[in-house]
Amino acid sequence: MALRLILGPAASGKGDRIYETLADAACREQPSLVLPTAIDARASLLELARRGIRGVAVNTFDEAVARMWMLHGDGRRLVTAASRATLVQSVIERSASNQMGESGRTRGFALLVADVARRVSVPAPAPADTAARQMAEIIREYHRALELAGFIEPVSATELLARRKPDPGGPWCAMRFTDFDPAQEALLLTLAQSRDVVVALTWSDGAATEGITPLVDRLRTRAETVELAAEQGRTDPHLRAFTSALFEASESLVMGDAVSFHEASGGDAECVLVANAVREALNSGADAGSIAVTFRDPGRRLDSIGAALSARGVPTHVDVRVPFSRTAFGAASLALLDACAGRGEPRERLLAFLMSPCSGLDKDVVARLDRTWRSKGLDPRSGVEEAIRAAGGGASSAARLLQLGKQVVRSRVDVRSSADWQKMAGLLLAHASASEDAFCGASPGPDSAAHRALLAAVSDTAAIGEGVGEEQFSQALRSVEVSTAPGKRADEILVTEAHRLKGQRFDVVVVGGLNADEFSPEPRESLAAAMLMRLGRPVGHDERLVERALFHSVATRARQKLVLVRQAFDERGEALRPSAFWEEALDVYRGIEAAVDGSTPASIPIGRLSLASAVEAAPAYLPGRVQARAAARSLAPRVPDRGILADQTVRSALADRRTFSVSEVERYLQCPYKWFMETALRPREIDRAFDVREKGSLAHEILAEFYRAWRALGHARVTPGHLTEALEELETAGRACAQARTRSGGQRLSEELDIADAHAWARAVVIDDAEFLPGFRPAQHEVAFGSDDEQPMVLAGLELKGFVDRIDEGPEGLVVIDYKAAAQLKGWSSFATAGLIQVPIYAAVVSKLLGRPVVGAVYRSLSTLSARGVWIDGAIDLGGRGCGRDGVDREELDSVVADAVDRLEGAVRRIRSGDIALDPATGACRRCGFAGHCEGARR
Repeated sequence: MALRLILGPAASGKGDRIYETLADAACREQPSLVLPTAIDARASLLELARRGIRGVAVNTFDEAVARMWMLHGDGRRLVTAASRATLVQSVIERSASNQMGESGRTRGFALLVADVARRVSVPAPAPADTAARQMAEIIREYHRALELAGFIEPVSATELLARRKPDPGGPWCAMRFTDFDPAQEALLLTLAQSRDVVVALTWSDGAATEGITPLVDRLRTRAETVELAAEQGRTDPHLRAFTSALFEASESLVMGDAVSFHEASGGDAECVLVANAVREALNSGADAGSIAVTFRDPGRRLDSIGAALSARGVPTHVDVRVPFSRTAFGAASLALLDACAGRGEPRERLLAFLMSPCSGLDKDVVARLDRTWRSKGLDPRSGVEEAIRAAGGGASSAARLLQLGKQVVRSRVDVRSSADWQKMAGLLLAHASASEDAFCGASPGPDSAAHRALLAAVSDTAAIGEGVGEEQFSQALRSVEVSTAPGKRADEILVTEAHRLKGQRFDVVVVGGLNADEFSPEPRESLAAAMLMRLGRPVGHDERLVERALFHSVATRARQKLVLVRQAFDERGEALRPSAFWEEALDVYRGIEAAVDGSTPASIPIGRLSLASAVEAAPAYLPGRVQARAAARSLAPRVPDRGILADQTVRSALADRRTFSVSEVERYLQCPYKWFMETALRPREIDRAFDVREKGSLAHEILAEFYRAWRALGHARVTPGHLTEALEELETAGRACAQARTRSGGQRLSEELDIADAHAWARAVVIDDAEFLPGFRPAQHEVAFGSDDEQPMVLAGLELKGFVDRIDEGPEGLVVIDYKAAAQLKGWSSFATAGLIQVPIYAAVVSKLLGRPVVGAVYRSLSTLSARGVWIDGAIDLGGRGCGRDGVDREELDSVVADAVDRLEGAVRRIRSGDIALDPATGACRRCGFAGHCEGARR
C-alpha cells in the first residue's frame, strides 16, 4: 500500500504504464482510474476497451468523490451549482453583516461568494480586513444553511473523506492532471495508506512545467517509488524540438512545416483561418478523428467556429461547457419563466420563447401574434393568455406548456411543484425534438443535457426545506453549466477548451485565441483568488505558471502539426496585443536579437487573413451560400438609371394613377427619393410609436371635437367672456380623444407626457382663439375632400384628395389654417424652395368647395402659436402672430396659388414617369428618416 509517482514529458509512455497497472490489478479486484475531465474519461474508456482491459471504474475526480461519498459519507447530498447559487443568494439577502453597499447586492457579488464557497470549507478565523471579515461571516452562514438543508460542498466532502480514511476497494490511478487542489491531494495521500495509488504527471525539470514543481516535490517526499519516463519517438522531431525549446533560452530553431503561425483581422476571420487549417490537414490525409481545435475560451466564438467548419464540410464535434442559458433549451426555459412572471420586457421574453423550437407553435402563428401585439399596443402582461388562445386553448401541448409556465412561477420550487416542473421540462424537450429545425441541424446533446440539468436543479432545490421562490431559482439556473455534446465519433474533429484537451494526443492541433485577453500568463489574479488569500486559504499555486503549463500541455498534444492562430486586429481595425505564449512560440525561431526587440524575421512566415479576404477565402458560412447569392445576383433586375424606376409593372401602375393626395405630392416635391421610400416601399416599425406626429394629430382631434361641441352649444367662436366655459368643454373633449387612443396595456411615462403636451397645445390654441382673427369664426374642422369617387375634387385636370385642418369664415372671405407641431414655419416666399404646396392648394380647393374667395392660407404652430403663409394685407388681423412679409395683395395671392398648382402638375407628371431622382428641397434632409444612409443628400 503505497504511492507510486510517474513523471515525464508528454508522449513518454506514462499512460501505458498506468494501463499496465490497471490490467494487472483488474485480474484480482476492481481498480479505479481518475481523470480531470469527462473528455479524458471517455477517451480512456475507449483505450481500455481497445486493450481488452475490463472491470475498471473510470471517473473524473469529482465523480469519484461523489461515489465514495455515497458509501462513506454522512448522508448529506453534494451541493450542485444551482442549489449553491440559491443558498448563497438567500444568505446574502438575510446577512446582517453584508455592509458592502450596492456591490453586495449585485449578481457579481453572489457569483464571487459562490466561487469562494466552492473552494474553501471554513475560512481561517479573524481575517485582517473588514471586507474579508464580512465575506468570512457570509461563508460561515452559507455552510450553516448547507447543513440545515442537508447539503455539503464537494471540497468539504473531500476533506472529510481524507480524514475518515475510506477503503476505495482497489488501486487508484490518476493521470493527465496538471494540478490537484489541497483537498484532492490530501485524499490521494490518505488512500495511499490503504491501497496502491499511482499518479502520473506531465513534468520535466524546466520552465514549461515549473507551475507544478511544488506539487511534484511534495508527492516525491511521500512516494515509495518515483519513475522517470523518457520521451518516445512517436512525435514529429521538429515538434519535439519546438516543445522542448518553449520557455527556454536556447539556440533558435530553423522554421519547419510542423509548426505554423496565422494572424486574422476580426473574430470571424480567425474562425475562418482555423477552418482553413483543418481543411488543409484533411486534404493532406489526416483523419478527422485525429484533429483537435482548442481555445482557452471557445464559448465567445462557438457559433462562428461551428459555422466556419460547417462551411468547409468538416464533420465537427463541439464539446465545451456552456451556461445553461446558452443552450436552446435553456434559453427557451428562461424566456418562458420570465414571460409568465412578467419580468424584464414581458412581450419580448414571451416572443423569444414562442419563436424557439421548444414552444411547439408554428412560426406564422407567432408572427401574427407579434404583429397584433405591436400594432395594437396590447398589455404585455396579457400576452401569455393571448398565446394560450392562439395555441388552441388547453387542447394543445403548446397551450399546456404555457399554462404549466404560469403554474410554476406562482409556486415555490419544492416537492409539491416538482411534478409541474418535470412536465414542463418534458414538453419543452419534446417540442424541440419534434421541430423541423430542431437544434438547427446540430446534435440534440446540449438540449438533452440542459433538460437533465434543469430537472437535477429542481430536485436539489426542492430538497431545501422551505423551498425557493421561482425568481431566485431562475437566477440560480444561470449559474448551471452543461456540456454541449455527450460523445464524439471517430470521423469528427474535436473542438473544446484548452484545459479539456490535456490528456489526449492528436496528429493535428489548432490553437486559437492567442491574444493577451484570452490565453496568456500575464498577471490577472482573479477576485476569488485574492479573497481566498485574505481569508487565510490561499490557492496554493501561481496561476501564471499554471497557465504556462497548460499552454505547454496543449502544444504537446500534437504529433505531426501544430497551428497557432491569433487576432492581430479586431473588427474595427484596432490592433490587439498578442499572448505572451504567441511571443514565446515565435522566440523559438527568432533568435536572441529578434526576440529582444520583438521583431519577426521574414524567415518566419505568418499567414494572414483580413475580413475582406475572408469573404474570398471562405465564400460560405452556411452550405450553398455562395451559389445562392450568385443565383440571386443573376436574377436581380439591373437599374440603368438610379433616378428612374426600372420595373415596368410599377411604372405602368404609376402612369395609370388617377387620384393623388396633396400631402403625398408635397412629400414628392421635398424629395422624390424620400417619397418613393415612404410611399412606395413604406417601411414601418411594427410598434405603434407616440411620436411628434401622433402628438400633433391628437391635438388636431381635440380641437375638432371641442369646436363641434362648442358650435352645438350655440357659440360662433371663443370669446374672452366665455373662455372659462370653453376650457371646461375642452377638458371634456380632451378626455374623450385621449381615451380613444389609450393602449390597452396603459401608456409608458413618455407617452403620458406627450399626451399631456397635446392637451396643453390644444388648450393654448383655444385660449389664443379668444383673440385670434377678430371678425372671423371657426366654421369647419377636418374637412375631407376627394374621397368620394362619384364627386372627385378636380383641380387643373387632376383628381385630388386630402384634409383641411380648419377653415375660418369672415366678411372678407375664408382663411385656410393648417396646424403644425414645428416651432419654425415658412412664409410664401420659401414655398418653392422648401417644396411646400399644401396651404395654397387647400386655398384653391376650399374656394371651389364653398364658393367664396380665400383671403389667407396660413400654417399655425401648435407649440408657439405663430402663423406664416400668405394673406391679403388688411383683410385679416393676426395681431402680431404673423410676419409682415407674408402680407400681399389679391393679385400676388392668386399668383402664389397658381405657382403651387403648376408645381403640383409638374410633380404628378414626374411621378407618373417613374422619376425618383434624389433631389431634396432645402431643409428636407433634417427631418428625413432615411438621411442616415442616403448618399448625396444635401445636409
